[in-house]
Amino acid sequence: MAAGTDFSLSSMTLRLIMALVMGAIIGVDRESAGHPAGVRTFALILFVILVLTPLSHTLDETNRRVEVYLEVDRGDNIPVLFDFIQSKEYSLSNLQKMKSQSVLKDDIAIIFTVDMGRRRMHESLLEEISALPYVHYVAEIK
Repeated sequence: MAAGTDFSLSSMTLRLIMALVMGAIIGVDRESAGHPAGVRTFALILFVILVLTPLSHTLDETNRRVEVYLEVDRGDNIPVLFDFIQSKEYSLSNLQKMKSQSVLKDDIAIIFTVDMGRRRMHESLLEEISALPYVHYVAEIK
């Protein structure tokens, strides 16, 4: 899980309390200065932000399109890889092939976009691809 994306109950409770306290502090400061937006307004704004952040992460991780960076052991495995992806009824676009960018000296680095046709967890696609014997490295480009 990426840093800052822990959405457990304890984490969300702590974040909620922190958002309400921070909103109250900002609101008290604004009310004491005579501004119309005060404690309730800022507490509400920070609460809404707190709720929308996990939602936006979830929507981003389940988008139907995912940009993938991977490394394969030989160039003749690239068509096999693409056949595998298309057998899942996904479409490919924006293919870039780079020999010099790979971690292992003889591997070929590829960047491409996969359209999965519907919203789906990107992690499941990356796991399927990384299980292939000729794929040495795979990652989502965000």
